[in-house]
Amino acid sequence: MQFEKNNHQNEEVVLNSIKNILFCGMLQIPKTVNCKNYLNTSDDEFYSDYELYTNWEKQIFYGLYKNDIGDIAFAIRNAKKNNKTTFPDFILNNGFIEHFKFTASRQNRKGSKQMQEQKFFEKQISPEQEEFKKYCDKNLQIGESIQKTWSRKSCEYSYENLVKSFKTNWENHIKKLENYKGNKTLKIFLVENNEFSIEMCEDIYENYPQNMRQGYGKKSEHFYMYRLSRDKDMLNYIYNYKDVLDYVIYYYGENVEIIKIENIPHLLKLLPYNYLKVGRNLEISNTLAATRCNFKLKGE
Repeated sequence: MQFEKNNHQNEEVVLNSIKNILFCGMLQIPKTVNCKNYLNTSDDEFYSDYELYTNWEKQIFYGLYKNDIGDIAFAIRNAKKNNKTTFPDFILNNGFIEHFKFTASRQNRKGSKQMQEQKFFEKQISPEQEEFKKYCDKNLQIGESIQKTWSRKSCEYSYENLVKSFKTNWENHIKKLENYKGNKTLKIFLVENNEFSIEMCEDIYENYPQNMRQGYGKKSEHFYMYRLSRDKDMLNYIYNYKDVLDYVIYYYGENVEIIKIENIPHLLKLLPYNYLKVGRNLEISNTLAATRCNFKLKGE
């Protein structure tokens, strides 16, 4: 019998997910050239032919030139987990990648309210989950599947909380960077928010007369997850650190945005409108699923 449950993602899982986005096609199978892929080709071969191994045409690069895509792909491919010190999370041959999360819920010394409530919720339902497992072990028939879901209302999300969390974490990690004595040729922050907490909509009619008809058929961009690449205020904030950092990689909901910080002014020219940013009310669920199978292991 098999039980399934989502686990909290860590830095290595996030980096591996980004590798899948950059280097893999359907079914997370790496792009292959002459029986080689990004995993088994040499550094020299990868760097000279990175276009063959990388999904460079994806719309995930913001402000990067062609050679920049090769540099960032090479860095992500070769990043090694740092097990010696707390900063940075990943070591590169010529720099580092440092990861942190931010939240749209309230945050204190113990972390985000969302995470605190989730831990309490999981502790509260744990006895029921154990009873569910025992029931499945005792009663489930071969070929039968069953699942049970526990739900709760999320805490209050807001864009104001998100900004505060982002800037607090960003500035704390900037202080750590100032004390870092390692190679700083290529400096990357990997920031993560996987909450469906902030809905964004392009406000193309912000200064348009109310109730006036228009026949252009213009449609606003609309996102159900926060997008750093569309937040002009946050991009301007990040640009203040152009002399300190080279890239910010934003990971959200198994998607990624890679932004070259020094070119943010050019990106802002492509954002003529502001975006409305509204906190969402969500229901968060934990689900256990079980299936009884009939099979024998080899040799039995």
